[in-house]
Amino acid sequence: MIKNRLLVLAALFLLAGCVSEVIRINDDRYLRLGALDAPLTGYYDVYQYKFLDKYRVTHDWLTIGNCSYRKLQTLNRPDAFRGDIYAVRDIYEENGKTWQRFAPPLKPYDFDHFVRSLKETVPVMEAGKQVGTRERENGLSTMCLESWVGTDHAMVLRLHKRSVSAWDKVLDGTWQQGAYSGSYSKKSLELVGGNTWQVRRVEIQSRVGTRISGAFELWILPIGDTGYTIALELGANLDSLKTPQAHAQFQKIFRHLIESVKIEALTPQIQAELAQNAQKAQAIQFNDCQKIVAKEKLSPKHWCRPVLGLPYPQE
Repeated sequence: MIKNRLLVLAALFLLAGCVSEVIRINDDRYLRLGALDAPLTGYYDVYQYKFLDKYRVTHDWLTIGNCSYRKLQTLNRPDAFRGDIYAVRDIYEENGKTWQRFAPPLKPYDFDHFVRSLKETVPVMEAGKQVGTRERENGLSTMCLESWVGTDHAMVLRLHKRSVSAWDKVLDGTWQQGAYSGSYSKKSLELVGGNTWQVRRVEIQSRVGTRISGAFELWILPIGDTGYTIALELGANLDSLKTPQAHAQFQKIFRHLIESVKIEALTPQIQAELAQNAQKAQAIQFNDCQKIVAKEKLSPKHWCRPVLGLPYPQE
């Protein structure tokens, strides 16, 4: 019995080592000199969606990540690290909430926990007994998040129903323990690719507790006149400067993400392009569904059409 347990533990340690090596090799791709010099590389996925039926929003994110939108691939590349273009389901408002649109009979996806503050009261327990209550934030989740333990960096994308002025109040308050307020914080407006960003930069600080990174740069962009904003953050701390080449490359990556953001008013041409991407994505999902149906000997009418809202396949 003891021998078997030791063999299992050895296998687990070996597997953990393999996984760690794969992650290291993948992360190292972003640290090679010149890897991000070209305007279009295979290191990014493109996310694109119709927003509140008024705008098309486009932005890139790292291929090693997976932003939390409900989305479908349009290229279906076999190599996951070559970069894909995602047709993100429409984001819209209805009845005071934010949703992602799905074809009937599927229900829309509740998107509120990304864009709004959703608080709940939870009990405070001591020695198995409730001694009070506290408020817990369940909303304002990050949309895209990546962190690198070895170099103490992080990148975050947020999509919130929060105006720039509301962001100011939050940042001048206790957000991230007041990391973006104080004399060491600098505020500016910067024009990049036709977008006017509100930018906050802070002098790089020592690590706080067990946090992987720390406050460094925060860029905030309003999405037209919707009251929503996109916020991109590059996190770092003094330990990040121990790997200066990596730190410089992460700044290049972050700049690429800033430059990738496009907010475009809907036009007939843009509507047609969004529809074309959706058709490509649906065709890929339909084909994948058909493969599963054939393998599992299921009814294609039952499994494939409702998911996509497509016509029944010809029989």
